[in-house]
This record gives sequence, C-alpha cells and structure tokens, in this order.
Amino acid sequence: MGKIPGSQRKMVPADDASSAARALIQHLRLAVDELERILVGGAEPRAPLVEREVMKPGEYADRLRVSVRKVHGWIKKGMPHFEIEGRVRIRVREADAWLEHHADSAGGAQPTDEPAEP
Repeated sequence: MGKIPGSQRKMVPADDASSAARALIQHLRLAVDELERILVGGAEPRAPLVEREVMKPGEYADRLRVSVRKVHGWIKKGMPHFEIEGRVRIRVREADAWLEHHADSAGGAQPTDEPAEP
C-alpha cells in the first residue's frame, strides 16, 4: 500500500503547535457560527472561510470576535500593521504574535465565545 502524498508527520515546536491549535479552534468556531446562521436562519452560505495572510481591521476583528474599535486600540498600542494608500492592513501572523505577547496589556486580547461589540 502506497503512502498518501503529504501525509508524513513533521515535528512541530510546542509554541507553533499551540498557535496552530488556537488558529484551528478559531477557524472551527467561525465555521460553526456560519452553519448555525444557515441552518437556523435559512440564510445563504457566504464565501468559504479562508485564512488570509493580510486582513482589514474589520476582518481581523471578526476573526477574533471583538469590535473593530478594539482592534484600532491595539494598533494604537503598537500592534504591527501597515498602510496601503492610507488604508490600514494587518499581517495576521505578526498581529497574532503581538497579541500573544501583549495579552495582559492589550486589554482582552484573547478571543472569546461572546459576540463582538457593535
């Protein structure tokens, strides 16, 4: 029996594994929310949930289930970001690492099960 391509296991450092697990949990939460929205509300499916490398502040806020205001507050506190033609963009990996390091001082940096603030 042949091996399935890409099925080889790789050793992953503990920090990377925990970050990957948190990202997977967040992705699954979003998928469950989307299914609930479709099944309970009869809504049409949205575009597939795809993890992007760069996001707008509103997209990043949706991903973490926090308000856009909170994301802009983190940016003012030093969360990595850049601007393209005056518009703020966030590199997800860099921002996640910053939040991980500044969780206490960022004021509620961890994602929650609570709905985002309006």
